[in-house]
Amino acid sequence: MVPGLGVQELGLCVTYGPRVTSEVRQHIDAELAMLIHQYNTEPNRYRLQSCTNPETSSLRLHIQHTELVTSNKNTAGILVSAVGLTLVPIAMVAAELPFLLFFYYFPKDMSVIQASLSPDIGQTGRDRIERLCQSPGFLLKMEKQYDKHGVAFRNFVERILMEMEREESKNSRRMVSK
Repeated sequence: MVPGLGVQELGLCVTYGPRVTSEVRQHIDAELAMLIHQYNTEPNRYRLQSCTNPETSSLRLHIQHTELVTSNKNTAGILVSAVGLTLVPIAMVAAELPFLLFFYYFPKDMSVIQASLSPDIGQTGRDRIERLCQSPGFLLKMEKQYDKHGVAFRNFVERILMEMEREESKNSRRMVSK
């Protein structure tokens, strides 16, 4: 995903699949509004704006689905971790094995996201990437999970923007040296 030169304003277009709850949407939308405001107050290559047209000068993010840690996953995490961090090592020491093995399971919140650039600044057909955005969710109340996942998504978008700026800077230097 490398934008073409000359893009000064970049629309941030976020769409949601049917498996993303309204609570998750609200937290992500709030974090993105803060990101746009903060990003535009700092010196950056682009001026970010909310999406007006996903077909021109835009970073398109489609959140296909989000899974949060449920009480069943918390219970599984507690049980699996208790066995893996206590019973298995104790049994291995009792058996006088020359090595120690342990394991744990801390479930996470996650979103599956497709990211692409609009056709005017991306490479059509090859610029779509699929990524996971994860955040801690183990033993957290649902509201705290929404908050943490919104922040994780914001950080995810910031990393994409930094990567785009780095790539465009490299491309600019190559054009100047030719």
